[in-house]
Amino acid sequence: MGRDLSLSKVLVAADYSDSVPNPSSYESNQGYHPLEELKVSKRIQEIQLSSAEIARTTVEANSSALLVFPGTVHSEPHEQISWAEFRYVVDDYGDIFFEILDDENILKDRGASNLVNVLIGMDIPVRENNQAVGDFNYSDIGIDDEVPFDDEYFEAVHVEHDRKMDHPSNGVSIVGCLRPAFADEESYLRRLFHFDYDEGYTSDWKDGEAPKPSSKYGGSKSGSILYRLEIMQIELFSVYGAQSLISLKDFQDAEPDVLVHSTSAILERFSEKGIWCNVALKSLCKKKGLQIEEANLIGVDSLGIDVRIFSGVEVRTCRFPFKIRAMSEAAAEKKIRQLLFPRSRRKKFQSHGYELRDPGS
Repeated sequence: MGRDLSLSKVLVAADYSDSVPNPSSYESNQGYHPLEELKVSKRIQEIQLSSAEIARTTVEANSSALLVFPGTVHSEPHEQISWAEFRYVVDDYGDIFFEILDDENILKDRGASNLVNVLIGMDIPVRENNQAVGDFNYSDIGIDDEVPFDDEYFEAVHVEHDRKMDHPSNGVSIVGCLRPAFADEESYLRRLFHFDYDEGYTSDWKDGEAPKPSSKYGGSKSGSILYRLEIMQIELFSVYGAQSLISLKDFQDAEPDVLVHSTSAILERFSEKGIWCNVALKSLCKKKGLQIEEANLIGVDSLGIDVRIFSGVEVRTCRFPFKIRAMSEAAAEKKIRQLLFPRSRRKKFQSHGYELRDPGS
């Protein structure tokens, strides 16, 4: 298979050239144990998270989503689609719940089951009047043609488009229905919102009482309704340009990556290294046979890093896996340093005053 393995559009494997058995030698070598092939296959599969794991991780990593309502369910004065951003929580079973304050609720029938498209991780700019900004076609983000949505407003500005081209992120589009949570779920759910978004609730609540929204959350002391999202369709839009339909069972069974709440901090720390990180990324790509002009570190999980590369008019995302899964934030940072600053090149960077010691060393 060589040193580079292809997953999605581009997948660059790190030092796996000796991992895949040669079929001819396998047939002739009687000493080759079949279990070794199973071990190799498992190792190849663990280069990247599964689509369901990426989708679950994306949902767990974010805390708010853009809810897009068709004109038939909202109470706005126009009959076109309308949308607003709301916070959500995810329980241990992968169920998603939203809290919508009464004075922000635009549903005609707040107690009914209302059709909605939920966009997570898409970074679509929204104005205060519930309109998206710029040029964005909703058909590009996974809304099924049969769902009665109007595409007149869904557009994104060129500046946002350029930023997303340079630093894309995984996005999830969910088509489903919002229905009010059952009464016996409410106390438990309000506690989830309280613990996940402590700044959004008053802290003077007691056991047996449901936390109440404060003026700090939404700028209002009004009541709120908790909604469960009944999922009909889940679609993942990955940084590799691939779109994948995810079954509800696979999504709920998937575990979020162990670095789900550490990724942003890790990326920020490496971005602070500025030009030296960019130089190291270009060197890493060159080592793998990729001739590029620019490179950005855009993602990291327990299995490896995602790098956005630029060569002329071509833009793509490459995967550089770790040899061993990272089980902590510190371990992941150490593995990234080993990829970007191998011992053979550390002296060069240190001669320019760049500090390469691992934290705590």
